[in-house]
Amino acid sequence: MAYEYLYDEIINNRKKPGEYLVESDIANILSISRTPVREALRDLEKDGLVSNFNGRSSMVSYISPTDISDIFDIRISLESLALEKSIYRITSQEIDDLIEKFEYLGDNFKWEDSHKADKQLHELIIKKSGNKKLFYILNNLNSQIERFRRIASRASNRSFKSIKEHLDLLYCLKSQNLDESRQSLIYHLNSVKESLLEISIIDSTENVYICLLYTSDAADE
Repeated sequence: MAYEYLYDEIINNRKKPGEYLVESDIANILSISRTPVREALRDLEKDGLVSNFNGRSSMVSYISPTDISDIFDIRISLESLALEKSIYRITSQEIDDLIEKFEYLGDNFKWEDSHKADKQLHELIIKKSGNKKLFYILNNLNSQIERFRRIASRASNRSFKSIKEHLDLLYCLKSQNLDESRQSLIYHLNSVKESLLEISIIDSTENVYICLLYTSDAADE
């Protein structure tokens, strides 16, 4: 309960980078003891979503440009490998279903629907690879990838550009052209990375961090 609550609050930016997470306050909100809250904070620290200071204070972690570059370098390498394994295993029906979703978004764009379709496509590529170790490694990065995915989906310049990138990738997958599919995937992930870096800001200590500013559309979720 505590983990799920805090994960959702952080991923959806209701608890913002740098915000302190007080065990007693969270326990009161959830009507539970502090022990499961403490355990949840430890798990979230392993996920990279929470930072701990001196074993006492916990806060929502910042995302630095280095974090973005490092994780996307790993993600691009691993998803490219997954694509090589999955391209001939993904069915035409699975691709057509996703094409239909992204084409619909082109005329009826909603942030949350875009986010879900994006997640569905990338998870399909990974799962269809059949590589359990690869799935396990990417799953361990999933919390930070999910956080990035939600930030990028709300970047003002990403909406229709993202739809085009996903459709280009899907049509390459449909033709089972490995080289073009790989290039399309890498281009898309690099585009997301650059978008995240562009919305970075410099804080008062001259360290650069992601500013998790969602559009007002977030209030509708």
